Amino acid sequence: RGIHNCISISAFDTPNLQDEFSGHPLTIEQLLELPEDRLDHVVFPSLITRRWVKERYHAWGPSNPRYQSRVLANFPAQSQRAVFDQGWIERAKREPTEAELKRAKGCFIQIGVDVAGEGSDETAVCARVNGMKIGSAAWPDPDPRGAVLIWIGNLVRQFPEYPLGYVLVDTVGIGWNFDLHLADQGILRGKVWGFKAGAVAIDQEQYTDIKAESYFRLREMYKTDYISHLVQALDEEREAQLSGLEYEELPNGRIRIEPKKEAKKRGVDSPDRAEAEVMAFAQIIPRERTVIFGDARDSISPV
Repeated sequence: RGIHNCISISAFDTPNLQDEFSGHPLTIEQLLELPEDRLDHVVFPSLITRRWVKERYHAWGPSNPRYQSRVLANFPAQSQRAVFDQGWIERAKREPTEAELKRAKGCFIQIGVDVAGEGSDETAVCARVNGMKIGSAAWPDPDPRGAVLIWIGNLVRQFPEYPLGYVLVDTVGIGWNFDLHLADQGILRGKVWGFKAGAVAIDQEQYTDIKAESYFRLREMYKTDYISHLVQALDEEREAQLSGLEYEELPNGRIRIEPKKEAKKRGVDSPDRAEAEVMAFAQIIPRERTVIFGDARDSISPV
C-alpha cells in the first residue's frame, strides 16, 4: 500500500446500483424495498447486479467478511475468534499443482454429508481426495436421499482413478435415518460412517468434542496451504459460511466451536455446506478388534 494508490469500488458505486430516476446510488434500505421489475434493471450486464447484492445480503448478512469484501469492497475485519482466516480461504481457491495431483494417486475419495430437514437449511455434500476438493453440492429439499445417492454415483464414475473410501454422515437428529438409508445402497455398503459432533475428541485435553477437533484439523490444512480445488468444487456459499465460523477457548483450556444457537443470535445461519466440508476432511479412526481371553472386544470406536 505504500507504493500504490488503492481505490475501493463498492457495488453501490457501480452503474447497476444507481437509482434510474435520481441518478444517485441506492442505499441498502432502498435496494431491499425494490419491486421485482426494478431489481432486474441492468445498465451493464457484465457488472454486479442489484439482485445479486440483495441475495448476498440475505444469504451472508452485512457483517459477514464475504459481504464486506465482495459487495462493499472493504478489507474484511474478521473476529479474532474466527476459525478460518479469510486470506486462507481465498488462497485455497486454486487448482492443485502437478505435485499435489501426483500425491493424490492411490488416495481415496472421502465425502461429508450434512443432513437438513424442512426449512431454510440445506443438505450439503463435499468430496475430497487428499487435500484436493473434487466436488460439492447442496439441496434445499426436505428429503434429498435420492439426489445425494445419484450425486455420489456420478462422482465415482467421474473419477475412476480414485476409489471411494468413506462417506461421513451427520447422524444427529434426522441424519440417523439418512445414514441408514445410504448404508443400505450397494456402492456404499461398508463405507458409510456416522459422525456425531458431540462425541469425545481424540485429543480430549485440547478439544471439547470431535466437532471442534475436526474443525481445527481443517483449519490447520487451510493455514498451511494444503487445500486446493477443482473448478466444480468451488462454492462461494461454503466459503462465506467458513469465514463466519467462530470458536472460543474455555477456562479449562479446551477449544469449543460456537454452538449454532449462539451463532444465530449473531445473524449467522446454519453452516450446512461448511460442516459437510469439515466431515469430508475429518480423521477416521477404524474400528479395531482385540481378543482378550477369547472375548472379542472393541478397543476403539469409529468417529
